[in-house]
This record gives sequence, structure tokens and C-alpha cells, in this order.
Amino acid sequence: MKAERIHVYGIGSSGIAAQEFKYKFFRIGLYIEAITDPHHAIMDASLISKKSVVIGISISGETQELIKTIKIAKKQGSPIIIFTGKKTHN
Repeated sequence: MKAERIHVYGIGSSGIAAQEFKYKFFRIGLYIEAITDPHHAIMDASLISKKSVVIGISISGETQELIKTIKIAKKQGSPIIIFTGKKTHN
């Protein structure tokens, strides 16, 4: 499947990484949006489709606004990729 659009969400300092994703992918010709405002991210996620890919970036892995946004995107059926610095302990 080729994604029609890529949506990158990052809030706070993670938003800087989201902007970098946009610059790099846009240069190679992909349609990509970087959204760093939590309210805008929630609205955007509610309008995406299965033909969109969502990339979520959270350095802490605990940003509640981003978690809410990703859950909305998942309900819309969009494939999700998450980048986080959170370490898990087994």
C-alpha cells in the first residue's frame, strides 16, 4: 500500500523532531504534514483515513495529548508508527 499522506505528530520538543521528519520526507517528494499543536493534532487525526500513515513522536512516551491523538488515528484505521525514548523494563 502506498500512503496518500503521512501525518507526523509531536508536541513540545518532540515537535522539533516532527518538523525534521517533514523536511526530510518532503524533499524526496512525499506528501507529509507535521503537526505540533495538540488541538490541531486531534482534529487532524479525526479526519484521516486508512490511506494515511501516522507517525507519532514522544520523547517521554507519556504525552497524554499525543496518546489521545494516536488512539483516534487508530480508530480511523490508519497504520501507526511510534517513536519514543521511553525505556521498558521486563
